[in-house]
Amino acid sequence: MSLPTGKKLDGRYEVGRMLGKGGMGVVYEAFHTGLDRKVALKVILAGEADEPGIARFRREAKVASKITHEHVVQIYDVGSDEAGDFIVMELVEGESLQDVVNRGRLDPERAIAIAVQMLEGLEAIHAAGIVHRDVKPSNVMLARSADHDDHVKLMDFGISKSMFGAVSATITETGQVIGTPQYMAPEQVAGADADHRADVYAVGLTLFAMLTGETPYGDKTFTELVAIKLRDPAPSLARHRIGLPQGLLAAVAKSLEREPFDRFPTAAAFAAALLAVDFTDVQANSAAHTMRATDAESLARTVAATPAGKTPAPKDIAPTVPLAAPPPPRRRWCWAVAGV
Repeated sequence: MSLPTGKKLDGRYEVGRMLGKGGMGVVYEAFHTGLDRKVALKVILAGEADEPGIARFRREAKVASKITHEHVVQIYDVGSDEAGDFIVMELVEGESLQDVVNRGRLDPERAIAIAVQMLEGLEAIHAAGIVHRDVKPSNVMLARSADHDDHVKLMDFGISKSMFGAVSATITETGQVIGTPQYMAPEQVAGADADHRADVYAVGLTLFAMLTGETPYGDKTFTELVAIKLRDPAPSLARHRIGLPQGLLAAVAKSLEREPFDRFPTAAAFAAALLAVDFTDVQANSAAHTMRATDAESLARTVAATPAGKTPAPKDIAPTVPLAAPPPPRRRWCWAVAGV
């Protein structure tokens, strides 16, 4: 179902072109006839959500409308008519971060700048008592600015987590999962309570995607993702892209810890770690990789020049760059997941 162009909702919002469509909602460009300005209109189609879901949607939309921050899309109004329930939001001109990532990996400086803005917006959301629970590249808009820098706008916060009483995306009262499994924290896929540190985890995965141009877990099923996230460490950024600053690698790794209390305690703390990244580490890190590659080439040449049946003398093999000692073993744990 879609609304015809020119239709008015609540006598004030004139529907324009469709901007996007999800499982149970459609977003339109619209015109507020009373204020003479363009807005974004998200319509929850009549009959597509149950009454408890609609009630939660209205309540959370009202709470979210109280948040005013430059990196959070502003909610202006919430209402309903025969077409369905709707929310009226700030119209953001630009493109989604997902569209940008689809074109390839980003420079570290740009990726960090985007992530920091996301974290600043999330800090404001968390201060209002809201957990986003569906942070991912497609829920991040990059608005056009006069200086051509990226200006982040977080979308759909505090609404998607409780809008529908169905399986698709956080845990509802009926124990069903709501969110995007690829970017969900382990405690979310396990069905445990998730707080603001689940959003920290999701930003870490989004930053991973920006830096690699890849979806962190590939095309895994939900069941496979649950098993992987509860059993295995998070993907190693260093293995997917060399030459990144050590501070950046460490910050991403900390944000992706399985235990919530091992992650950054707040979005602001994660942002501070990213802003403190020393880019002079890039040269040292890249040099180490280059030296190891040179050592490998030297060894290959030595072995090739050694007569058959003779072992190369240690003096003939170039010394290698010492590798860091492996970290001490960590405790193992798992979430109890019904049916997994």
